[in-house]
Amino acid sequence: METIKVAVLGLNQGAKAARDAVESPRFDLVAVAGFGDQAEALAEEVNAPLFHDYEELLREVDLDAVIIALPNGLHLPATERALAAGIRNIL
Repeated sequence: METIKVAVLGLNQGAKAARDAVESPRFDLVAVAGFGDQAEALAEEVNAPLFHDYEELLREVDLDAVIIALPNGLHLPATERALAAGIRNIL
């Protein structure tokens, strides 16, 4: 079975999702988006490239799915940008 290439946007609430993706044999965590010391530490922990701008991540990284764990007010714009990038599996 092929792994699902996934990224997590937002590493405060998304930290658990990123860790879970790394632990699952079904997922390949290919990138994360966030900023600050916590995001940098988590990106290092899960061994994933860190993007400070999730829009850049969506443009540059080949993904099968994205987990949006951003603040509520950013859910719609992040979903629209993920759809525009061709990502159809959005949590």
